[in-house]
Amino acid sequence: MQGTPEIYTRDRVTISDHLFELDSSSNSKHNEKRFDLIDIVVIEGDPNVLPWERKNHRIKNLFEMCKATNKTLFACGFGMQLLVHFCAIGEQVIQVVNGNEKGSLLQNIDKFKTPDILNSLTPASVFLDQSTGDFYSFDKYEF
Repeated sequence: MQGTPEIYTRDRVTISDHLFELDSSSNSKHNEKRFDLIDIVVIEGDPNVLPWERKNHRIKNLFEMCKATNKTLFACGFGMQLLVHFCAIGEQVIQVVNGNEKGSLLQNIDKFKTPDILNSLTPASVFLDQSTGDFYSFDKYEF
C-alpha cells in the first residue's frame, strides 16, 4: 500500500457518482470506474431507518453492487438491517403500503380492502404486520 488511504464519505443522496446499474440512468463508465477503485465499502446509518423505504434505494443498489462484485463490505446499524433484509428476500423489490412504509398491525388490513386501494396495488406491494415482521401480498385472483 502506498501513501495515505483516502476516505470518501457519501450519503444516500450523494452516492450516485459511484453507482452503476445496467437498467438505469446512472450508466456512466466514470461511475463504474469510481466504484471499481474502492477497496472497502462501509454502510452505516440510523438503525431506525428501514431498508425497503424508497428513500434508501441508492444505498440498496450500492449494497447489491458490492454483493455482485464481491467487494469487501462492512455493515453496521442500518447497513446490518440491509444485510438481513437482503438475506431474507434477495433482490426482490417490495413496497410497504401501510404505516408510512413502517407497517401496522394485521388487524388493520381490512382498511385496505377498498376498490381504490386494491386497484392501485402492484406486484411489489405488501402489507407489513409490524408485530411479527410478516409481509402479506394481495392476490386479485383469490380475493
